[in-house]
Amino acid sequence: MQHQRFSAARPRSIIRLAVALVAALGLLVVAAPTSDAKPIKQNADVIQIDSGETVGTVSLKRTPNGLHFNLSTTVGGALYPLPFPGPIDGAFWESGDATTVWFVTFNRPENCASRPCGEGDVFSWVTTGANPAGIGVHYGAGHVAGDNTFHAAGNLKEGTPGDGEALEDAANAEVHIIVRSHGSSAPLAAEGLLGYALTSYEGGCADPFNAGPNVCGEPQFGIFLAP
Repeated sequence: MQHQRFSAARPRSIIRLAVALVAALGLLVVAAPTSDAKPIKQNADVIQIDSGETVGTVSLKRTPNGLHFNLSTTVGGALYPLPFPGPIDGAFWESGDATTVWFVTFNRPENCASRPCGEGDVFSWVTTGANPAGIGVHYGAGHVAGDNTFHAAGNLKEGTPGDGEALEDAANAEVHIIVRSHGSSAPLAAEGLLGYALTSYEGGCADPFNAGPNVCGEPQFGIFLAP
């Protein structure tokens, strides 16, 4: 399959996310909105993919024109890369890693083949170009992970361009929050790639499309169903 390079996240990379999410759906905990009044607030566990353990919490606020997440988690977990369904040997999210957080949004979750939306929907989008679920991938935040814990917060406005479809309706989209490690920040800084790694999906990564020094992958995630 031929891969197209994108400015933020490539669809081929999102298969990796969906595979990991589908594998851990049985461990997913999503709280109901706390109030019918806007903004709508939800809370979910942050799940470590390799162990299936709850390692943190993430909240989502749905406003009339966008989304805001606030994440707090423990640093750790094996990295899951494409195309392998399992983790890379010896690759883990560690303190000092350049780390980004991503919104994966599904504008029309009722069109997904499963609930929560997952691998089949993303794979269909990647391979056929059809996107009935309205999938979009959007940057949320990025900084270097601390000694033990990682905190991040970010916003996404309706209509903001990304990879795939822009967020259409913040109140009714299914939202996946994905943590991604770009590897140790030291070699990235030495090669002048740290800023790129903290603001892009493949920045600093060593794969067929990049010349970065590090292995990248997703160790953790949280999911919010449409209210």
